[in-house]
Amino acid sequence: SDGSQPSQGSGGGGVHGWGPGLTVVNCTIVANRGGDSYDFPGCGGIHSAHQAGGTTVVNCIVWNNVGGAGQIPAANEIGGIGAATVSYSDVKGGMTGVANLDVDPLLVSDFHLDDASLCRDAGDALHPALGARDVDGDPRVLGGAVDLGSDEFNVGLYPALGEDLSLETVVNYGGRPGDSIKFIRSGDVLDVRMASPGISYSPASFWLLGSPFPTGSAPAASPGYPGFRLDPLDLIILAPGPLPFSDGGWPQGRRWFFLIGPSYPSWSLMIQGFALDASAANGWFAATEAHELRFD
Repeated sequence: SDGSQPSQGSGGGGVHGWGPGLTVVNCTIVANRGGDSYDFPGCGGIHSAHQAGGTTVVNCIVWNNVGGAGQIPAANEIGGIGAATVSYSDVKGGMTGVANLDVDPLLVSDFHLDDASLCRDAGDALHPALGARDVDGDPRVLGGAVDLGSDEFNVGLYPALGEDLSLETVVNYGGRPGDSIKFIRSGDVLDVRMASPGISYSPASFWLLGSPFPTGSAPAASPGYPGFRLDPLDLIILAPGPLPFSDGGWPQGRRWFFLIGPSYPSWSLMIQGFALDASAANGWFAATEAHELRFD
């Protein structure tokens, strides 16, 4: 939940728990305002209104909320007449509990985590209510542990070496092009964009390669060529060639569209773009970051 409008009556701004036993898991509750009421103003973030069962909060970010006005002002972040058990969460002002944080979560403009956020890998990956995917449909656990909040950080997981070459992937014309891992299934349309923003490399030198692997066992970076993220013994030439159903231009680059054929559950395809150019740092090729296409 995020917003700036107050709730109605005495309700909580982000979450209002009326019934017993409310559990809030992996939510980002930011910049809400509790309802104003002379007797019972609402808390800004999470309002626990049931005395019997209380509220359990796990793996959440509760930040910069404002409690409603009343005879006794409500708590800004988490409060109410019901008990709240908070763990593995980042709460402004702090909360007693296991592995809680009180640090700026470093959210970017669309409420996703910044690369430097301490909320990355700070959650409880064993909680029984943990979902399989995040708010974007990305895999829920990427990295050492689950991230806090609704977003699982999914950028730059298979980095390149900082050369003037970029890769974007979009499935079914939607989603975040820079995310490192995407789910795909038979019949999906994959849009791949490769570019040299600084015009260091000609689009005529671009190649798109792939390597299949069992999900969870991504190829390691090559010791001799650390920017090479594919299995050199199991390479597929994806483009140029007959596989894309559309091969066209893109600003300072190329754009290919693919129709996904049969699905292979428990398998992934790592893809990476290359510019074959002797001016590259290694004298052979420049490489993009790699993206994992995970069969659903």
